[in-house]
Amino acid sequence: SIIFDSIVKQEFADIVHNLGLSFPPLRDKLTQLLKWHYWPVRARAAEALGKLRRNISDEAIKQLLEMRHNPHECRVVQEAADDALSEILSLESIEDD
Repeated sequence: SIIFDSIVKQEFADIVHNLGLSFPPLRDKLTQLLKWHYWPVRARAAEALGKLRRNISDEAIKQLLEMRHNPHECRVVQEAADDALSEILSLESIEDD
């Protein structure tokens, strides 16, 4: 069912977030979850990408920017996207120095 799928996807994002697992297939899956219909999944995927910080794809960054500025997105998701972008982009500026 859709509800069960959402719970599984949210748990996946929680595990990646809590363990800090940063493998390309996991980052790709988190990027896909940024478009999931259930907002807690989108928020948790954004939080996980923010924690990983490194090697985040341009596609994920673009999606986070869209989530952050989307007036139809819930506030929790907008804030999670904003926090993730702060983490990811601040790391990039440090590495560029």
